[in-house]
Amino acid sequence: MLLSSFPEDGSPLVVFGDFNIHLEKPYASDFLSLLALFDLNRLITTSTHKSGNQLDLIYTRNCITDNILVKPLHVSDHFFITFNLQLPICSPPTPLPVTLRRNLHSLSSSHLSSAVSSSLPSPSQFSSLDVNTATDTLCSTLTSSLDSICPLSSRPARATPSNPWLSDVLREHRTKLRAAERKWHKSKVQSDLSSYAAKSSYFHNKINSTSNTRTLFKTFNSLLCPPPPPPTSSLTAYNFANFFTVLRPRTYVIHCCLIL
Repeated sequence: MLLSSFPEDGSPLVVFGDFNIHLEKPYASDFLSLLALFDLNRLITTSTHKSGNQLDLIYTRNCITDNILVKPLHVSDHFFITFNLQLPICSPPTPLPVTLRRNLHSLSSSHLSSAVSSSLPSPSQFSSLDVNTATDTLCSTLTSSLDSICPLSSRPARATPSNPWLSDVLREHRTKLRAAERKWHKSKVQSDLSSYAAKSSYFHNKINSTSNTRTLFKTFNSLLCPPPPPPTSSLTAYNFANFFTVLRPRTYVIHCCLIL
């Protein structure tokens, strides 16, 4: 449980202490295999106890160590262990991205019109300008008027990493689903809402009532991989009329043969 709580992002890790595990015993093989699974390497191979056992262990991962010394102490039965550990230089955190937006809901067309009209030169002066100067004047006036009425506000962008299970295909299907859900909000047509609710209810009931695995996967396949639309016909109105023009004499001949 303790080892699984450490991050697996490649950051340096040092695990040390008095494990009180005799590595020469058979039961220690499971302990060593567990540490190897977490890519932990043992730093000391000599004895760390006056009885000749390695009880004080140091395990590292993605670390550079040197000058390892193991010295006995007179006041303890455990040895004194020293080593140098080189830690990587931490780079400064990158600033969070910032998005800029305007609150256009507070924008009034009459307010914007009056602000632009008061900032532009008089009609006689504006008409005397060449095309490029007049265009630059209009664009700068619109920008300054919009900034004064609806200034830009900044907020930190979402820095949450994407889920690993959210593939490009699932993201595309999610986009189509949300577009279908927003269709009624845009059109406000009751038929769009009824069509979406009917399809949602139909597939919801069909999936819940299906006990056959093949039928269930067939239903999901029809949703995720719908059949392509039929190819567009190259038949024109002229072809349609010409078909009956050519067919009429043949029909007349057949009719005469039947009468005779």
